[in-house]
Amino acid sequence: LATQSADKSLRLWTTDNWQCDTVIVKPFIQSSQTTMFSRLDWSPDGQFLFAPCAMNNQGPTAQIIMRKDWDIELDLVGHRRAVTAIRACPRLLSYVDYSGKTIQDYS
Repeated sequence: LATQSADKSLRLWTTDNWQCDTVIVKPFIQSSQTTMFSRLDWSPDGQFLFAPCAMNNQGPTAQIIMRKDWDIELDLVGHRRAVTAIRACPRLLSYVDYSGKTIQDYS
């Protein structure tokens, strides 16, 4: 279970005992967003968590967090205002290059 709120942190909870397992603050600490609730979402395959209210080089971003190790190196940039809600596409897609080779299969 993942939660995010106005304290500028994202918390990951273990549902077996409802204990906080991981706290991520780095991408959110510079955010000027003061919203009480953030609307984060998981990728359809559960491998990625997309979180709003992040900052990178003083620009608003949506953070991409990898589930296997909670890596925070990727983000979605180019927003003019703070990102407050995220919705992942519910379909799993495949990426095929020009030669017809499947590069990434999300199905």
